[in-house]
Amino acid sequence: MVKSEAQLIREMGDRLTTINEKPGTTEDVIKRAIKDLKRIDPQAMFRTRDLQKAVFLADKGDVSSAAEHLVKGIEGPTNQIQDVFNDINDSLNRIVNPPSAQDKEDDMWADVDDDRARNRIGEAGGYYTKDVFTMIEKVGVEKVMRDLLEFLDADAIQAFVAHMSREDR
Repeated sequence: MVKSEAQLIREMGDRLTTINEKPGTTEDVIKRAIKDLKRIDPQAMFRTRDLQKAVFLADKGDVSSAAEHLVKGIEGPTNQIQDVFNDINDSLNRIVNPPSAQDKEDDMWADVDDDRARNRIGEAGGYYTKDVFTMIEKVGVEKVMRDLLEFLDADAIQAFVAHMSREDR
């Protein structure tokens, strides 16, 4: 079945709306998933008991079984069905198992660490350090060290201290 351009645009709009919406309740998420699954397989029949069973399973904490129950028997492109399954699973998990404040903070710091790792410059040597040694000869090691430490970030300083304190150096 070939979809018209208008259908594809409508589906894309619905998906973007779904992404930006915050899931209200377990039932809202499951109703949205049923709607998406009917788009994939127009012949799919969902009964009230299917909705109720999926809600019951999700509320019990068995999110993957709730998603499996809805997706079971759907005919269509596997990647689309998998996308709906993943959306159901993620949305229900956010409702059933909301992240704790500690989890949110850990995620934030993990993102910060990832950013630092991406922006990290390799160790300097040779070409980059010869100007520092020239400055030391000109103005003295104390002044260069004081100014250098003002320009370095905390991670670089901590890494240097850890490196210098190793016994196997």
